[in-house]
Amino acid sequence: MPNPASDPLIAAVRRGELAEAIRLLDAPTRPALTYNVEVDTITATELAADMITAGLGRPVRYGVRAVCDLISDDEAKHDPQFFGELLRLENLLADRHPYLETARFAHLIALKSETTPVSQRSRGTAE
Repeated sequence: MPNPASDPLIAAVRRGELAEAIRLLDAPTRPALTYNVEVDTITATELAADMITAGLGRPVRYGVRAVCDLISDDEAKHDPQFFGELLRLENLLADRHPYLETARFAHLIALKSETTPVSQRSRGTAE
């Protein structure tokens, strides 16, 4: 999921758009550029709570692209040596605070509860 905490950083650091960074701090929606629509802002903490409410176990959170999106030299990312070092750094930061808090994306991974058999979850309880 996109991480709204990264939006002000990307706007300010990568694009130099300070007014946009300030606007994004508390914006209730974000532009989804892929689909050219506005989407509700949701944090990883809110999504994790929804996952638990839905019956999943407590999710583990990883940050994705903690550094990559802040680097404005996109051409450097195509250099194999630079990319290798960048990938190593990203992997090292993925589960470390505070980096996972501001990474561009958050991956939340949770296990299904084993209290209800899978066959009953998918078909209902009537047989």
